[in-house]
Amino acid sequence: MKTPENGNPVDARVVIIGLARDCAHSLPQLFDWFSDLGNDVTDWGYVFLENGSTDDTLTLLQEFDGICQRGVVRTFENLDAEISLRTERLSYLRNMALELVRNHERLGGFDYAIIMDLDNINEIFPKSKILSHLRNWPDGQAAVFANQTELYYDAWAYRHPEFSPEDCWELVRKKSTEMSRRAAKYSVLDKIRVPWPADAGMIEVDSAFGGLGIYKLSYIEGCEYLGINDKGEEICEHVEFHRQIREKGYKLFIDTAMINGSGRARHGASVFSRIRRELSKLLGAA
Repeated sequence: MKTPENGNPVDARVVIIGLARDCAHSLPQLFDWFSDLGNDVTDWGYVFLENGSTDDTLTLLQEFDGICQRGVVRTFENLDAEISLRTERLSYLRNMALELVRNHERLGGFDYAIIMDLDNINEIFPKSKILSHLRNWPDGQAAVFANQTELYYDAWAYRHPEFSPEDCWELVRKKSTEMSRRAAKYSVLDKIRVPWPADAGMIEVDSAFGGLGIYKLSYIEGCEYLGINDKGEEICEHVEFHRQIREKGYKLFIDTAMINGSGRARHGASVFSRIRRELSKLLGAA
């Protein structure tokens, strides 16, 4: 076992939560990061939920679980057929992951959750910043989110009362009545996707994610993700979850110095996985 970064582990029990689909290309690096972080905290574990991968994602997750034996790995092979809308599917899985943590004999007593995208959005793992937050977590802070250096990629999840008060895609739809959709998209997203300067400190937000968020589990108890509105339309599942957290009186922040990448990495499967998925659709329709 390695020596902890500063001699003694941080007095925090941390569960890493991630949804996995066609992310075999990024998992080996993530596993190294997770194991390394685990050496610097009191206890750690994970809940990984796989759904519909066409690559080796499930095999890699099961192998990691077989070695570590510190959490839960589940697969939902045909979830697309049961829940067709992507954001509804994501909200179902995120809620399931939190439920598995709460009901787990060991993980249910943990202090914090690191909720992460498991693809290559996380080009960097800001371990030192994560440990600093776990070591000095202020009362009333429910979550802290990562920042990027070149583009803030997670525009849909981002809500700030001044810079991004509305659903960015709803704004694009509105502007598309006055200009082309392409022009509307750039008009809206070019403003929202400007990242915060790394020295801007802690920025309070109504919602964010950015591929990595640290949550205090006791503060998010009873809160649920929601991926569709009352009209059955897709909405960003993070926004409603964070609204419920803020309604309880807790605060959310982007730590502008907690950098997890450039923001330019492609969000999703590798080229080969996307080709395999399209081939599977074609063969299934044949």
